[in-house]
Amino acid sequence: MIYAFVVEPDAQEDAWEAASYLELRSPGEGLRFLNELERCYRYIRDFPHGFQERRGRFRHAMLDVFPYRVVYEVDGGTIHVYQIRHASREPSKRFGP
Repeated sequence: MIYAFVVEPDAQEDAWEAASYLELRSPGEGLRFLNELERCYRYIRDFPHGFQERRGRFRHAMLDVFPYRVVYEVDGGTIHVYQIRHASREPSKRFGP
């Protein structure tokens, strides 16, 4: 099955904030982060049920290179990405740890 893939505006903002922060810390790291995030997105598209549900229907995919997670939900034929979150941040009340 081919799923529609939607990155919600809050998740887009999370990604750009993380990339900007990493780029300021070390030139080139922001681009590496965005490339790794895109690799994670491709994996989620190919295997949408490849990560267990953590809270309700929300699933968390960890990036391999950076300590960030992608919070997403499979809803019918659509994958919704809701959040890009650093792994050391306080757990989200809505999306879980």
